[in-house]
Parts: sequence; C-alpha cells; structure tokens
Amino acid sequence: MKLLKKNTELRGSARQNSSLPHKCGVPGRGGTLHLCGRAGRQKKSLLHSFRASALVGIGVGLGLLLSAVTQWPGVVEMRAGAEEKPTRSIGVTNAPSVPSTISGLLPDQSHAMVDVGYHFANLWFAADKENWPLAKYYLEETRSHLNWAVRFHPVRTTKAGAEVDLKGILQAIDNSLLTEIDRAIANKDEAKFKAAYRQTLEGCYACHTACEKPFLRPQVPTAPSVTILNFDPNATWPQ
Repeated sequence: MKLLKKNTELRGSARQNSSLPHKCGVPGRGGTLHLCGRAGRQKKSLLHSFRASALVGIGVGLGLLLSAVTQWPGVVEMRAGAEEKPTRSIGVTNAPSVPSTISGLLPDQSHAMVDVGYHFANLWFAADKENWPLAKYYLEETRSHLNWAVRFHPVRTTKAGAEVDLKGILQAIDNSLLTEIDRAIANKDEAKFKAAYRQTLEGCYACHTACEKPFLRPQVPTAPSVTILNFDPNATWPQ
C-alpha cells in the first residue's frame, strides 16, 4: 500500500510538472524548441512581422513585373518612333555665320594682285639692269600669282549682271603678251622687252575696266618694290 501510494504521488507530480511551461531554449515534446516569457513573445512578433513584410514585398514585385509586361509594346513603339524621328539642330542666335561655299574661306582676290604688282614691278628693273636670270624669275612669279588670283575668283559679275571670264582673259594675256616678254628675256632684247611690258600693262587695264574698276590704272614703275635686292648683274657682294 505504501508503494502504491508513492507511485500515485509521483504520477501527480509528473502531471503537475508537465503543465508548467518549459524553460526557454529547452526542447519540449517531439524535439520542438519552446519559447516562453516576454522574450518569446517579442521574437514571435518579429517573426510574424518579417513574414508579412516579405509577402508584401513579393506582391509589389509581381505587380511591377506585370505592369512592365503589359506596357512593353507601347514602350517599344515609342522608342522606335524616337529613333526614326530626325534630330533637329538647335539654333544659336549668336553663332558666327558659316560660309556656304569654299570661296567664303579664301582670301580676297586683291591679296593675290598685290603680289602680282610686286613681282611685275621688279621685273621691269631686272630687265632694265639686263639681269636676265632675275627677270626670268620675276616673270614666272608674276604668272604664278596671276593664276592664283584667278583660282580665287575665275568669274566676276558686273552690276548689270554680266559675267567677266577672268580665266579666259588671263589665258589670252599669258599666251600672247606674257609670252612676248618671255621671248625678249630669252633673247636678252631690252627694247622688245620694254615694248611687250607696256602692252601687257594695257591688257591689264582692259581687264580692270571690264571688271568695273577703271580707277586701277597701272603704269611703268618708277622704283623697284624691294630695296634689299641688288639688281646689278655684275654685283660681287655678298659672295
């Protein structure tokens, strides 16, 4: 009887202990980790909040993905239209004007004609001193710069609208008057040189008149255009 009473007390004590909550971190029945007290409730609350936030985030992500898929055709069409549409240049009011042709980038014809006058004036004094190699040099320079001037503006237009073919005029002068000067230099003939020189000045003035510039009246030069050069063919200095 004492043994039976003792077993009964042990069983009651076991039932009472089983009804008490387990300590935190102590495994319960089935190996489950039970949480107890205030810390347990806080951890459970955080766990539920995390799960809820994760579900909301997944829902938002799926919604954005579906929205992008439904709007994709419109986006593609807008992008294709933007690529096909030509871009317009932005106008700048203070930008300098751009020349429409290459002639706007070239110097004026008068710059080349200044060089022509320089070489043609020195040509006279080289022949006057009978320095024929120097005269030949200045004749070739005159021809070269005349061609340069015509390349700038091969045609000039008068106020009346008529076109003056400068290239054609130069070809005529070069094949006749300048060729006569060249021949006189080759023959070392001073008299023929001076006659051909004056005739060339008359031809130049005819061209000036055709271009409506009769005030550009050439003459036989009275002094060379350069003073640093010695025109004397018999000069001995510098060696």
